[in-house]
Amino acid sequence: MQAEQVDAFAAYDRKDWLIGVAALFHLRMNFLWLMQRTHYGNMERQDASTLYHNINFWGRKNIPADRAAFQVLEELVLHSFDARVVGLLYTRLEQRGIDTSEQDEVDKAIQDMNAKGFMDLVEDVRRSAFEPQAWRPSKEKYANNTVDEEFLSHARYLQQMIVYKTLKYGIKNGDIGLIDRVIGVCCFYFEGTGQSNYAFEMLYLKRLTSTKACDKELRLAILSNRLVNPHGRRDTWQEVDRSLEYLNLELKRELWARRTSTFRIGCSV
Repeated sequence: MQAEQVDAFAAYDRKDWLIGVAALFHLRMNFLWLMQRTHYGNMERQDASTLYHNINFWGRKNIPADRAAFQVLEELVLHSFDARVVGLLYTRLEQRGIDTSEQDEVDKAIQDMNAKGFMDLVEDVRRSAFEPQAWRPSKEKYANNTVDEEFLSHARYLQQMIVYKTLKYGIKNGDIGLIDRVIGVCCFYFEGTGQSNYAFEMLYLKRLTSTKACDKELRLAILSNRLVNPHGRRDTWQEVDRSLEYLNLELKRELWARRTSTFRIGCSV
């Protein structure tokens, strides 16, 4: 828009006051593609820590190896996250002699725990996979060749997905503080995985929202105006650019359903 108005006489008409920042739905989409590229695996690497294994184990169809559709990819990575956490839980139950192949035994074991016992179990799972040492094993383990590469891949997947789940939760509940925290982490993830263009977008957005480049009111406006609440409930917030995608979809459906030799885009407005 600014490029089209660069020759305008008035400063307002040149749109110099516009601030182009990354949109949150496209941030989510690019983060999912990051997860797909990093953890997809291939036919040669048939271990349970890869998304390729998960796709075939669950019989998911029509999921390409690169830039899969948002809906199917998000469902896959979230399902994979839950499966890994449940797997960590089941491992600890098996260590206590519980037959995890029997759902009734698992249910009974959890029901028999008191609140403290259950929270201790949850804390054990958290420490095993979500602490920094789970991401980066000690030098001694590498020297002794005792690093469990499959578990390491699981732990890194879980820790990366925490960022996405935090972003998803922050958007759904309109929590711009959580969203701002995630933006900072995304700068490192995008740069570390070779997405330099999107890393620059995140750095630019982080500069606007976390430094004196903008005053407090403008920082708040930049974060708040990324969201819209079409239903007015506490947990029905969504990204503005996602709402625009829905609008574009409805327009395409109308054009498809009502197309004739004389029907034009201007006729539907």
